[in-house]
Amino acid sequence: MESMDITGVVGKWHLAAHIPECFSKFSLNFVEGAGQVEGEILETLWSGLDEVSGLAQSMSIAHHQEVIDAYMNDSNWRKIVRTGGEMMNRSLLCFADIRDSWLIVWKMVQSREGSFRHAASI
Repeated sequence: MESMDITGVVGKWHLAAHIPECFSKFSLNFVEGAGQVEGEILETLWSGLDEVSGLAQSMSIAHHQEVIDAYMNDSNWRKIVRTGGEMMNRSLLCFADIRDSWLIVWKMVQSREGSFRHAASI
């Protein structure tokens, strides 16, 4: 089994709330191969929490806490399950773009070679 290095980082939006010393240690800007958009996924998941919090306001403290915990656990689980598929889809789109670029280059090379052959036969 291959070893895996895991690098802890903080998303750009959240990093601004930290002390300045955190920037160089935990910024996505300094992690090779890091996706800038993916680092912000946590903040995008919190928007649904506003709705749940509003519904849970009239509950007892214990029930309120259980509802919030259940929502966050479900949200985190769905994020984990979806991330692999989303990354695969994005990778496939990148590969398709690379293929299309290579086809364009290939056609350009072929057209130049054809013009070279034509010029040599004259």
